[in-house]
Amino acid sequence: IYERAIIALGQLQVAEVTDALLAIVKGRGTTTIARKNAASALAELAAPKAAAVLAERLIDETEYFVELDVDSLKRNYTWEHFVTVAQDFEMPDAISTKMIQRIEDTWEHNPTRHAAILALGRSDSQQAITKLDALMSEGTDAQKQFAFLAIGRSRQNIFLPQLIEVMRSDAGLDLRRNAIQALGALKDKAATSDLLAILSDDPDYEIRQDAAIALTNIGDLTAVPTLIDKLTNESDKGVQLSLMDLLINAGSDQSISTLETFLQSDDADLHFHAAQALNQITGKSYGYGW
Repeated sequence: IYERAIIALGQLQVAEVTDALLAIVKGRGTTTIARKNAASALAELAAPKAAAVLAERLIDETEYFVELDVDSLKRNYTWEHFVTVAQDFEMPDAISTKMIQRIEDTWEHNPTRHAAILALGRSDSQQAITKLDALMSEGTDAQKQFAFLAIGRSRQNIFLPQLIEVMRSDAGLDLRRNAIQALGALKDKAATSDLLAILSDDPDYEIRQDAAIALTNIGDLTAVPTLIDKLTNESDKGVQLSLMDLLINAGSDQSISTLETFLQSDDADLHFHAAQALNQITGKSYGYGW
């Protein structure tokens, strides 16, 4: 009950318990689950004080204790969970040195090294930027993928040219998809034209769908005419549904006539999604009682 109550306090936005939650995260007098739940609750509350406390947990050697799991793999549930929660906060420069040590420790298991990459992305220190740049060019494919994810969450727009280069390259499907997802997370409109080109020309439907989702996140309204044309000519249903979501976010009247043509579609998903999009754009009901 105690552990579940901690989660509920975060979900209910009970800001008065912030200091108590911070004490649970910092202390060792309760269960691992309670400490993890307290960290998650602090993220729900977006508590500014949590950043410094989480940073302390990430670099404190006594916090970092690896246990051998039943499948004989090393895991550290508490430390890695704190890294996950830290993604919601800006981390101080002080974490950079320790995270880089973990990334470079070849005796460390990969999940921890990858978690350290994500944590490093929450610091805007020059040391962190330099290491992420090196991982993008010299890391393993897995390290590159986590570096892309970290960069997207960091909103470090200085990496925009490298991400676009990977997206347009033959680096492999997973790396290209991660680069596109990072571009969407960066939300920099400077990437719009390159994403539109990928959406129009790339032969892989997953790449096109990721480009549509990235454009949705960026929200550049200048892309609307191209998106409408692409919706009409796209052959993959998943990409079409993503394009409709993008047009919903754009909220542009330009898309109404094109979306209305999908009301005649024999595909139930396309028909329903078009009706939903039209309802959200126009405020009118299209046969579903909204």
